[in-house]
Amino acid sequence: MKNQLNREQWLTEVAKLAEDAFNFAELQYPQSWRVACGFPCRNATGSTKRRIGECHSSTVSADGHFEMFISPVLGETKPAIKTLLHEMVHACIGTDKGHRAEFSQACKRLGFEGKPTNAEPSDEVWAPFFEAVVEKLGEYPHATLTVNNKKKQSTRMIKVLCPCGCSARMTRKWLEEVGPPVCGCGEQMEIG
Repeated sequence: MKNQLNREQWLTEVAKLAEDAFNFAELQYPQSWRVACGFPCRNATGSTKRRIGECHSSTVSADGHFEMFISPVLGETKPAIKTLLHEMVHACIGTDKGHRAEFSQACKRLGFEGKPTNAEPSDEVWAPFFEAVVEKLGEYPHATLTVNNKKKQSTRMIKVLCPCGCSARMTRKWLEEVGPPVCGCGEQMEIG
């Protein structure tokens, strides 16, 4: 099976491999679920707050499946697995619980660490699982998708200088329509 799966098949197999751990933690593993590599509905491409996973309730799916999405900005194996397992907790306890107490308790039983919104499997506890996934399925068959790679806009302000040493910045529009200002010393400023 190694290296023959597309990313959705790979994520699905990872979720199946994790079922025993969820059952051991006494979490009700969902009967019907799907997982895909895709952008979350909100905050998918933000530069500061970015969602990397999302789980939708079976009640909003036309055929009653929990729908989980792993962001395509994740291209490495371990982060993809960690995000998938976090979303699986939502599917097990119900998405209506959010990241409140029941979610937090489920994460603790599974050996997750971190705040509930960022809870992920501990490397210490889950290392054998990560290794088993790579051994059986290979690395995550996906390359990181870079988003928000727009060039940062450089300043629009143009520097103007006075022979007396005073400087200021003006918009290009102002300089084109009105021209450089007169300095407080009475001299005409020039674009510098």
